[in-house]
Amino acid sequence: MDISIIVPVYNVEKYLDRCLESLLEQEKVETEILIIDDGSTDNSGKISDIYQKKYNNIYVYHKKNEGLGLTRNYGMDRARGDYILFVDSDDYIKKNSLYDLIDFMKKRKLDVAFFGRNIDKQGKIVLGHDFFPKNMPEYKELAGLSLGEPLKSDRYEIGPAWKAIYRKNFLNDKNLYFESERICLSEDYLFSANLLINKPKVGFWNDNLYFYCDNGSSLTNSFNPQRPYRAVVLYRKMEEIIQCAELDNIACMRAYNNFVINLLVSFKHIAFYDCLLYTSDAADEL
Repeated sequence: MDISIIVPVYNVEKYLDRCLESLLEQEKVETEILIIDDGSTDNSGKISDIYQKKYNNIYVYHKKNEGLGLTRNYGMDRARGDYILFVDSDDYIKKNSLYDLIDFMKKRKLDVAFFGRNIDKQGKIVLGHDFFPKNMPEYKELAGLSLGEPLKSDRYEIGPAWKAIYRKNFLNDKNLYFESERICLSEDYLFSANLLINKPKVGFWNDNLYFYCDNGSSLTNSFNPQRPYRAVVLYRKMEEIIQCAELDNIACMRAYNNFVINLLVSFKHIAFYDCLLYTSDAADEL
């Protein structure tokens, strides 16, 4: 099995067909598509079951709602492929984009290969974005990319788990899993940081093969009174990672800047929450 594509699903009936069809349009690659239904309350689970009956490389798992991080872990534990790709169920990938990428990883014995993305804003491609310089060759290989390098340079990005393909045995050997976003903010950021302190052999594939869909429902902008507390958990965990990685001052400063941004957004949320409580208490006194 070449690759396991893990698709966490939760209430995405509007987008799920597009996502799955893009994963099925991959020639010359032996794939398994693991659809993990995280307790959907719409028709997402039924749509997934229809695809499973139609295609013998699609496997559907239904479970109670636990959130994105733990749902990805559920898929990782069941993956049989040599490589793992995470695709969010409201996003999609380019047709026939995986064969050359996997071949690139195999020939160079890479642990991780990063690639670029496009942004699809409600059906319109508004930005083709990657983190590669314009004059960068088709690929670049590093024997080991430490955590300090992406923190000091805009060339690399610590962030979404779907911006890379991973060698499964490397993830297993290093015991790399996601935290629950219900406990720790930015579980993708933490996963990527833990990945890089293990100094994987990294490749950069200069192709915007992933389409991130901006549907106007970002979790970052949604109200959640628990966000500040989860940001503190992220801060403490990343502080431990930074100490283990022995980063220099520039890398540390950039890492802490990321935390400050998260905390500012979090305090905006908690201030709004406090305002609601104050208004409610005042109304009760009238």
